[in-house]
Amino acid sequence: MGVRSRRLSAVQKSLGPVSASVPSSEEIFKSFNTWRFKREQPSDSQATLNAISIARANRAPVPFVLYWGKGPRNDLAMPDEQCLDYLSAVGQSVANLYEHGARITLICTDTHAQLNGYSSTDSTRYFDAIRNAGARRGFECVKLSDLILNNAEVVAGIDIDELPPNLLPVLSSSAAKWHGGGLAPVDAAKKYYMQNMREKRAVECAFPDAIFITFNSSKHRPLFPAKMPIFYMYALKKGIAKKPWFLDENGDDPTFANDPRGSESGHA
Repeated sequence: MGVRSRRLSAVQKSLGPVSASVPSSEEIFKSFNTWRFKREQPSDSQATLNAISIARANRAPVPFVLYWGKGPRNDLAMPDEQCLDYLSAVGQSVANLYEHGARITLICTDTHAQLNGYSSTDSTRYFDAIRNAGARRGFECVKLSDLILNNAEVVAGIDIDELPPNLLPVLSSSAAKWHGGGLAPVDAAKKYYMQNMREKRAVECAFPDAIFITFNSSKHRPLFPAKMPIFYMYALKKGIAKKPWFLDENGDDPTFANDPRGSESGHA
């Protein structure tokens, strides 16, 4: 029996059986696990069901968490609003069936923004706008740096696996486009990977029973919390997986013409 299964068993014993009138975990899962939202199958359906079952046994919202990054823009724009509305639709699909609904938490990746060369002033301005826009939709918002700080002992003590050879070209390509911190793309990719290995441990410590949403595909699975089920979904609407923070105010790819870092690049 896994850790999450043991937690579920403990919750069920302490609170007693859930009323038969409450939708089953399978029904709640089906409410959002549709091709309207997902870009591929979840990483672990049983782990996802366990997360839902824990929320259901606690008479609590189904918890979802996701990374929200920083791109060239410093202000809230249409792509952000569209993505937040799309995430709201996921939560509403759950709420239409399950009375406690869903709880969605945005993890603002200020550590990634720093690696990519963005100033703290610009990052704070953008993430504050995202926090406010998320709050209007009932979302919670935390900074990744705070999660790392709050779980410092756990993060410091982990062993980091070597960067998988098949992932290095993927991260290097991203770094060649988005990194502006002065490193060569391959070096930025390696630093990003090392950073992520610690960050994902902090996330799973902070949200042990949540479902992790990502707009990336499963080829990025090593970057995400190992102990959390991953829900791979589109970002703006069905068929569109481009991250909103990397798009300009009109939803197009940026030209970098007004970016003082030029066309050098990094990661989300």
